[in-house]
Amino acid sequence: MIAALLPTLLFPTALSQDAPELSMNAQLYRPAIASPHFLWTDESGVSGDGGFSARAAVHGARDPVVYRSADGERVALLDDVVQTDLSAAWRARRLLVGANLPAVLRATSDVAEPQTSLGDVAGELRVSALYRDTAPVGLAFGVRGWFPTAQYSGAPAGLAAPGATFEGQVIVDRYLGGVLLAANAGYRRQPEAPIDALAWDDQLVGRLGAAWSATDAVGLSLDFAGQAAWSALDEPATRPMEVLGGGWVRLGPAALRAGVGTGLGSGVGAPRLRGVLALDLLPVAHEHGAAAPVISEAPATPAPTTLPVEVTPAARAELSVRVMDSGGATVRASVQLIHLDTAASWLNRPSFEVAPGAYTVFVEAPGYAAVRQEIRLDAEQQMVVDVVLEPSGGR
Repeated sequence: MIAALLPTLLFPTALSQDAPELSMNAQLYRPAIASPHFLWTDESGVSGDGGFSARAAVHGARDPVVYRSADGERVALLDDVVQTDLSAAWRARRLLVGANLPAVLRATSDVAEPQTSLGDVAGELRVSALYRDTAPVGLAFGVRGWFPTAQYSGAPAGLAAPGATFEGQVIVDRYLGGVLLAANAGYRRQPEAPIDALAWDDQLVGRLGAAWSATDAVGLSLDFAGQAAWSALDEPATRPMEVLGGGWVRLGPAALRAGVGTGLGSGVGAPRLRGVLALDLLPVAHEHGAAAPVISEAPATPAPTTLPVEVTPAARAELSVRVMDSGGATVRASVQLIHLDTAASWLNRPSFEVAPGAYTVFVEAPGYAAVRQEIRLDAEQQMVVDVVLEPSGGR
């Protein structure tokens, strides 16, 4: 029956000669939480990550669910959808706890008046098993749960799940030739939502991402995402897919992101066009209660300057890190200093003025193998560390 109807379906699709009711959440886009390189794909994290991060995003989709009957009538079950997502996360060592609050600003269709509502609120728990800066690949495991808050706030059909939904996933990522590659694979457990002759039930989900940093402050990303209903894997309508290209500009402790994408194929929820605009607050590290920015512009030369940190003069030590290649030329690199006792970290400073103690210096740059070096700073000591990077040969 479904195969006979497919020639009558408009991009994307519904599945009956009478437009069906949608007792499901057909919003395919699910913003990443605490993912500094991607709009959609999750990352495993790196050693020294920690603190609070947040993202405020607004995104719009054109024609996510459109039906065309056998006689050629076009009915938009979801025409235009504009939604905001406010997410926040706290990472402590290997554990990340996050939450996402969505709100539908406007949803239009041919079968209902424009509507505004709350979306399905989500919470996430993630554990990093391997860090990509200390192991061949990064590896993490995550669980995200959505609660059916949308259906209690008058959400339009097609944007409200009939019950709680849970997704477990595996996250793998690594650098390859200066490009960060990431893959997410998981299983989503959700209430069954019949669509005509099909059952929209548990889903296999997958996401792929690639990100490239042109400079310390500017980069590009590409996300691919798809899912498939477990009980109808052979039906194109239950296999929505989408591609989303984007970029970012970092502005001190914040980053501005934008992306545009489109659905692939005729799956329910894959839009004709999607646009995303987001503002990130990147993690903030702490040393003994004093906040310091984690992300800043790396210097083009190794000449040190001092950035003050709230450390008493009697307990002050200063470290400068100079990064070069095997020929002695300066390399523009990411330099991270990690306190071994407190796990506090500082990133991309020309020099570090910190309390005495044991530290790890971690240096990485596209095209070079990462370097980790343990040091100990004594009170009043001024130390200069020269780090020589070698070509990665594949990393």
